[in-house]
Amino acid sequence: MFLKKEDLFCQTRIQANSILERHLFHLTNQLEMFKIIKLHTPIPMYNLFQKSPRRDNYFINPAATNLFVYKTSNMWNKFLKPSSKIDFSSPIALVKGRIKTMLLNAQKAGNTDEWSELNFDGNDMCL
Repeated sequence: MFLKKEDLFCQTRIQANSILERHLFHLTNQLEMFKIIKLHTPIPMYNLFQKSPRRDNYFINPAATNLFVYKTSNMWNKFLKPSSKIDFSSPIALVKGRIKTMLLNAQKAGNTDEWSELNFDGNDMCL
């Protein structure tokens, strides 16, 4: 069975939308978490995050749930590398730019003609 150009285009578009949604999710969650920690507002949300006493700029993950605090602290710990120059005194614009760059590099990973699991995998992403 041969695919029409329109079918192939629609399939590629669905994959592109899927990866875009996933990366927008990472961008907005990480940026919001960074703003909460940096600006200490809102206080009730800020109090939910526990910073690690041993490692600066890392968090102690709460019990695994589907909640914002667990997901964002887990992603932050996963993406932040010890050699990273980012900390909570960094400007918000710098962190936003680094997150965008990280996500764009993930989108370029693998075969340039079609989407692959490398585009969705966060193992190689780092701030």
